[in-house]
Amino acid sequence: MNRVEIKIYVNDIEEERTYYQDKLGFVLKEVREGLEDTKEYVFAHEGSDAYFVLASREAAEKASPKENTDMPSILLHVSDIDTCYKQLRDQGVQVGELFELGGMKTFNFCDHELNYMACWQA
Repeated sequence: MNRVEIKIYVNDIEEERTYYQDKLGFVLKEVREGLEDTKEYVFAHEGSDAYFVLASREAAEKASPKENTDMPSILLHVSDIDTCYKQLRDQGVQVGELFELGGMKTFNFCDHELNYMACWQA
């Protein structure tokens, strides 16, 4: 896995974007296409390898009603998503469909307590 991101679901994404930049001093690294024609903002704190992604709670709940948006999601960047998908599936992990979103291949999976995670390859 190349990089780990933590996706935080928020109610007002623009207000939170401003907060992360102006109050916490996070650096905006990327703006991505999110679910339901929304934006996602990728932040990092200077000198840190941790990335935080702000995403619309409403869009996530609409796209996947079973997804738990009360907790952050873990996003795992992988270099070969097809192999990763097959390995997890073959190990008995409950995986969702492999699909393309905003120019990247991705799939979702969860642990036994239904904590949502995703792998993606740009």
